[in-house]
Amino acid sequence: MKIFYYWLLICVTQVSYSQCDDSTIYTEAEKESFVRIYVLNKKEKSQSKNPLFYSLATKHSITPKQFQEIQHTNESKRSLSENEQAFVSELQDLKLKDKAKLKIIEENNCQELKLEHITYLAMHQQYRSCIKFQRSLSDYFTKWMK
Repeated sequence: MKIFYYWLLICVTQVSYSQCDDSTIYTEAEKESFVRIYVLNKKEKSQSKNPLFYSLATKHSITPKQFQEIQHTNESKRSLSENEQAFVSELQDLKLKDKAKLKIIEENNCQELKLEHITYLAMHQQYRSCIKFQRSLSDYFTKWMK
């Protein structure tokens, strides 16, 4: 019985590993465009969040310590004050608006670099789940991170 489980584990590993490396289906131009868009999106994401958060926290007089407590609140231990509830509500709205804005920027970057958005999303999913694909892009990242 153990041999069967080992055999099954090896088969599953081989199948998932072989499905993981689809880097050959993408052209060099697609890989380069993906990396450029990915880097641009990361820069845009980091620039947009901090100022919005700080202005919202200042508006509601929320300290960093209070924010940490709010994020990790266990409802049975502590209920949020009215001010904190308003802050959380506005923060959620802000995150949704920010996410929509970043998606539009991502789509515009794809259009500008002539990479279909659906292709970018497929490559992004593969980038997140496949170490072999990540390694195949390391030269492109080295080039664009400079």
